[in-house]
Amino acid sequence: MSQSQFEVNNYTTETTFNGVQYLFGNSIVIIRNGIETLEPEAFQNRTDIQIVIIGDGLKHIGHSAFRGCTSLMKVVFCDSIVSIGDYAFCDCTSLKYVTFGTNLESIGECAFAKCKSLESVTIGDCVQTIGKSAFQMCILLKSLTIGPNVCNIDDNAFYHCSSLESVTIGDGVTNLGSTVFGDCKSLKNVIFGKNVKTIGSFAFMYCTSLESVTIGDSVQTIGKGAFQMCTLLKSLTIESNVCNIDDGAFYHCTSLESVTIGDDVTIGDGVTNIGSTVFGNCGSLKNVIFGKNVKTIGSFAFMYCTSLESVTIGDGVQTIGNGAFQMCTLLKSLTIGPNVCNIDDNAFYHCLSLESVTIGDGVTNIGSTVFGNCGSLKNVIFGKNVKTIGSFAFMHCTSLTNVSFVNDVQTIEDLAFAGCHSIESLTIGDKVFRIHESLSKSNMTIIVQTAFNKCKFI
Repeated sequence: MSQSQFEVNNYTTETTFNGVQYLFGNSIVIIRNGIETLEPEAFQNRTDIQIVIIGDGLKHIGHSAFRGCTSLMKVVFCDSIVSIGDYAFCDCTSLKYVTFGTNLESIGECAFAKCKSLESVTIGDCVQTIGKSAFQMCILLKSLTIGPNVCNIDDNAFYHCSSLESVTIGDGVTNLGSTVFGDCKSLKNVIFGKNVKTIGSFAFMYCTSLESVTIGDSVQTIGKGAFQMCTLLKSLTIESNVCNIDDGAFYHCTSLESVTIGDDVTIGDGVTNIGSTVFGNCGSLKNVIFGKNVKTIGSFAFMYCTSLESVTIGDGVQTIGNGAFQMCTLLKSLTIGPNVCNIDDNAFYHCLSLESVTIGDGVTNIGSTVFGNCGSLKNVIFGKNVKTIGSFAFMHCTSLTNVSFVNDVQTIEDLAFAGCHSIESLTIGDKVFRIHESLSKSNMTIIVQTAFNKCKFI
């Protein structure tokens, strides 16, 4: 770029900067009309520049063009600008005001990252792409409007914009990238456009002021840890087209009280799963309504939901994963639907308030320590197809008084009822004759003789 293509007002001398001759000043840079491209690193680290005015005709601003201009406070873009390159205004720590032209289409990676004085941004109607980390760590940015034609907001685009309070996402957006609003600790309100399909991994992680979220009809996937550690989130509605809620999506949302999952939702990994630790450690969660097509509740999905009082496992559920409801200490009643065939290890371990369990006819296997340490459990009704009761399955269920096995029970594993010292009656079907070592010599499934160890009435 020649010296005649721009000017720096209040200049005092001529100088060569980055191999190009410029007028050296301390205030305003004016890019004159007719230039199409501002070359990369053109004004990088010029700490004297305070205002940039871009003339008509400029279409592209090269990467790092104004990077590190720490005194730059204001940029006025012309309408001809089409793209802003990667790192173009990165580390412009005094930049407060940005007015985008009407034809801007793309904002590059880290284009305005660490612009720590930037307070407000309006993404115009023509912008289609907001690059990775484009506004990352703009810590004074309070309000954000994203125009209707943006279709992709890339990873970390607004990460750690710690003053951001409100976000309106236009109808053109289909994808929110990973950690896109992560650590936006002041964010209270998010309005999703009607075409958002994917909320990326950790997209709203550590948004500790976010209180309410409605996941609209268009959303199909909620990524891993998407709302993890949103500690003020109280209510959550997931509409009927969500087909995947990934691991830890709402982990440690400690204020979450109510979750409604639409009737037609098939949730989780492979469109059939509520992922691992999805609602783990949501200590205020009291109510969960499952859609009719949920098939799998993943490992530790509701672990440490210490306010959860009642759960009905619907007709569609087939598998309850390892530790799925572990440590839900206020859970009192539990109904397991007819199509559950496997209850995995520790599924309801240490549910101290659980009093009654009805196990549907579809269950064939009760895993190890499934109801271990459920000290209030008094009544268990087994479905007619249970074949195996795992090791320690009811260990230390000290209130359990009656146990009834029907015809299909074949195996009672080691210490399955150890420490159940209140058991008064035991009914065993015709496939279980006695608990004795001699069964190891028969053609029947072995029942370990310690299965009822320390049950004083047995």
